[in-house]
Amino acid sequence: MKKLIFVTVLILLGNFTTRAQDPTPSNDCDPSLWNYVYTPSRFGKTRPVHRCVTVKGRITKVWPRGKESDGDIHLSINPDNMSLPKGQTSLVVEIICAERPTKGAAIDSCARFHRDGKGHPLALGRTRLNSLVGKHVIITGELVIDYGHPTKYGYHIRELHPVTKINRIN
Repeated sequence: MKKLIFVTVLILLGNFTTRAQDPTPSNDCDPSLWNYVYTPSRFGKTRPVHRCVTVKGRITKVWPRGKESDGDIHLSINPDNMSLPKGQTSLVVEIICAERPTKGAAIDSCARFHRDGKGHPLALGRTRLNSLVGKHVIITGELVIDYGHPTKYGYHIRELHPVTKINRIN
């Protein structure tokens, strides 16, 4: 009986210590940004599955447009307070409608964003964002799984999309 209890305790401790870290929950997201995310259904079947979180980490890369041409500026960060799925080496962070999109549905979404006088909550500009590469930041946004990006590992990309704010911490 003692052996069974000992083995059970070891299993429980092993499960506890290998559990993925969760990012810090937040209430600081701007839910109105969802009005300007094109095809939000890619984040869930009937409605986006998301939650507002704050993630600390180091920015490793900034890239605009790329293949998507959706007007979003993308960042990669190595998060301090969050584990990533196997094979995903960094967290993708997307600042929506930061540039002029050249792709279908994103054109209309971003046009409404700017027409509504929303103004961009992250009007940092690409030059300033590039200056943050290698810096430690706190980013608040919606943690989602983008089902539009399947990978060879069988999962879809976890990302912060849309982002409400970015603050440098060192």
